[in-house]
Formats: sequence, C-alpha cells, structure tokens
Amino acid sequence: MNSLIKEESQNRELFRELFISMKKKLLRRFEGLKNNSVCKNCHACCELRYLEFSTFELKVLAKNDKYWRVFLEFFEEQDFSNKKTPEKFKKYVEKVQKTVDFTPFFYSCRFFKGGSCHYDKEEKCFCKKSGLEFDKIMLDNCCGLFWQEKILDDIKKRIFKDIFIKNIHIKNSKEDFSCNCCGICCKLASSDFSYEELQKKAKLGDNFAKQFVEIFVPYKNINDARMVYPEYFDFLKKKLSSDENIYFYHCKKLGEDGLCTDYQNRPDICRDFPDNPLGILPNCCGYKAWKEDTEVLALSLQALEVLSRFYCKMLKDYFKVR
Repeated sequence: MNSLIKEESQNRELFRELFISMKKKLLRRFEGLKNNSVCKNCHACCELRYLEFSTFELKVLAKNDKYWRVFLEFFEEQDFSNKKTPEKFKKYVEKVQKTVDFTPFFYSCRFFKGGSCHYDKEEKCFCKKSGLEFDKIMLDNCCGLFWQEKILDDIKKRIFKDIFIKNIHIKNSKEDFSCNCCGICCKLASSDFSYEELQKKAKLGDNFAKQFVEIFVPYKNINDARMVYPEYFDFLKKKLSSDENIYFYHCKKLGEDGLCTDYQNRPDICRDFPDNPLGILPNCCGYKAWKEDTEVLALSLQALEVLSRFYCKMLKDYFKVR
C-alpha cells in the first residue's frame, strides 16, 4: 500500500471515529436542552409511539441490547391496518406514514389503560429515561414539540455559527505556513470535468471554471501526467469507480525553473490553494504541516456539520406536517 492510499484509509477510519464521537456529544447536548421541557403528563408517549422495527425485529435486537428488552416489557405493537386506527390517532398515524422514510410500526404501553398508568412496581425507570425522543414526530399536545423547537434553534443559531467561526480559524491558521514551490499543484491539477466541459461551465458563469481554464491546459496524453507524480496519479485513479473519469492538467504559466511566470497576477484558485486541510497533499507541499495540525479539528467540524444538517432537515420536515 503506497503512502497516499494508507493516508486516505487512515483518514476514513478517523472520520468514522470522530463521527461516532461527535454524534454522542451532539445527542448529549440535545438531551441537556430537554431539562427545561417539563413533562405535562399528557401521556402521549404512553398511548402511542412509533419505531422502524417490528416486534419480531425487536426480539432479535433484545437478545444483545437491554434497552429493547425493557422496551418489550412495556410496549406492545398495535395493528392499525384495515381501518383499525382509533379516531384520535388517525391524523397522527397518517402524518407519520407520509413523513418518515421507512415503514413505521406503532406501539402503546401495555400498562397504560383508561387514562392512567397501572404499572405496579416501584421504579418506572424506562418511562423516566425514554419518555421523549427528539427525533420522532410528536403528537400535537406533547411538550416534546417545545424541546424540538429549542434543538432546531440551537442548531441554527449556535452550532452552525460555531462551525463557521472554527473553520475561519482553521483557514486563517494557514498564514503561519507558506508555499515551498514544489509545483505539484501547478504540474498535476485534476478535475472530474473534461476541458470542454470546464469551458462550457466558464461560459455559463462558473467562476472557478473560468479561472481554471484561463491558466490550466490538459496533458496531451495520460502518460505525461503520470510521470509528474506517479504515486499521486495512481492514488487518484484507484479511487475512481469504473464509471468515473478524472482529467489532468498543468499550468501554462509555469516556467522551466518550476516557478510561476506571472505570480503577482495569479488567480484566486492559486492564492487560496489549499483551501481546506482535508485534501491529500504530497509530503513536499509546504502546507502539509498545516494539514496535519488542523486535520482532526476539520474532520470533527465536518462530522458535526453533516449531523447537524441531517437533524435540522429532519426537524424542519416534521414541523411542516404539523
């Protein structure tokens, strides 16, 4: 395994670990926002809740997970087929079925009868810990709606702002490093688009494509491109699936000494390179140390942004059907 492939593999593994860690932290943060959402004892979560798992599937999960074993002690699946849905739940059941991207299974607590709880044991640990789940569509009278609103507000006003500020800090920290003129970014630029496609995009107003075609030209043949940096070339080619293409370019303003012949007038795509620390950089690049210094934070922010955008969209979709 060459060094670039090894680095890419390590980055994927690191991102998975950071993603899992960030998800746990984010869920703890959301849970903390629930503290001020006092339960009104509407018993909505007792009367009806939904899952993506059937009872049979839950029994399989329960073999290795205590949570689902306890869930099955309390909840039993409800048959809402063939017009068996109680009138008071029809609107909610239809809303769930139309909104979620899986087939929902509905459950109600076997101890909640006649408007009150008949659980005769001293501790109701499951109810206390699992009454509300922010990632579910709430019944209209549930206080969990207020909790969801607080989470959405937290994501939009604080989490996204924090991600933005920290990414700016990462970008600004690049000023502590400098280009050492290895020239790889000039000699072996790559794109998913052919030169003709980039020219069309430039004519349609794509600023990046316009700057790119002004200074970069395609290699006459693939072997000339590979000779520049075989390890990097082979790495990029191996990443592609059978139906993908990659095109290699070199800067027409690069002099025989490996330096730019029009450095003072170089476009923004050159001035800003690399614009983030998540790309693969050769060891000779002067910004390799910057990448190594900031990569973990950048990957953490990427994981946080992916998760936050997912939960933000989910909650917005839920509010649309209220």
